[in-house]
Amino acid sequence: MLNKLVMAAVLMVGAGAASAATISTLADENGTINSWGMPDTTYYGQTVSFGDNVDLNSFEFRINSFNDISYNSFVYAWDDENGRVAGSALFSGTGTTLATGEMTSYLIDVGHLALTAGKYVIFLGATSAGSSEWGATNDEAYDDGTFVFINTGGGAFGSNSWTTGWNRDLAFAVNYDEVAIAPVPLPASGLLLLAAMGGVGGLSRRRKQRMAA
Repeated sequence: MLNKLVMAAVLMVGAGAASAATISTLADENGTINSWGMPDTTYYGQTVSFGDNVDLNSFEFRINSFNDISYNSFVYAWDDENGRVAGSALFSGTGTTLATGEMTSYLIDVGHLALTAGKYVIFLGATSAGSSEWGATNDEAYDDGTFVFINTGGGAFGSNSWTTGWNRDLAFAVNYDEVAIAPVPLPASGLLLLAAMGGVGGLSRRRKQRMAA
């Protein structure tokens, strides 16, 4: 019983709160960027920054595809100094844009991807031939990131520097949970309570040992 009480106290002290949040430029969309797809500009993305640890749930882009285009979706850490992705993919998925003849939202569900505070890039890489235009802003509506792209004809992007100086943002959204994970130190009264519990437990064990003798 005492062990359960002690564990409950520890869990209460270390528990963190989570709250849903969104970064979005969708309401600021007032332009387009052309043209994403193989064989020319294979990768379009947006850098985003988080000041605290988060659980990333999804991200969204608005695309008008002139063909059905299959793609891979990614989340990477972003190396701001060198203008390229850093490390290995933190998330990867697949999908297809459809030739709808109008701007269509594509929501990429990443589950609950735990990210530490820092800068990241969310992007799509075309894996089939085609062409499309993406919804965008005509200036920087989002201060902590920017539109980025790379012309690789479907080739490797990991060690390549991306084009970053357009001072525009994609029409995008990221949905995430803000997570407080740092344990809160026990106040002095809590420490005394745990010490008292431990002392009572020790007395109980000694009594049992004397009775057994």
